[in-house]
Amino acid sequence: MSYSVPEDALLRRLKDFRLRPPRDPEFRCRVWSRIKACTAPTNWFAYARTHPLPVCSAFAIALLVGSIAGLAHARAQAERDSGTLAKSYVRTLDPRNRTQ
Repeated sequence: MSYSVPEDALLRRLKDFRLRPPRDPEFRCRVWSRIKACTAPTNWFAYARTHPLPVCSAFAIALLVGSIAGLAHARAQAERDSGTLAKSYVRTLDPRNRTQ
C-alpha cells in the first residue's frame, strides 16, 4: 500500500523556497562587541539603573528586617532600663538607706 500526496502549487513553491538574507560583513564584529559588553564588569549604579525591581525589593527587605531587629532590640533595652529604674526607685524609698 503506497501513500502518495497530491502535489499542488503551494507544496512545489515551498520546496523551491530558500531564504537568502543580505550579507552583512560587520555581523560578527557586532556580535562579539555585544558579548564583550555583557561580560564587562558593571558598577553598582549601572546595575541598579537597569534592574530596579530586584534592587528595590532587596532594599525593602533589608529595611523591614532592620526595623524588626531594631524594634526587638529597643524593647529588650526598655525592659532592662525599666528593671534598673524600678530597683533604683525602690532603693531610694527604703527607710534603711535614709540618712538624717
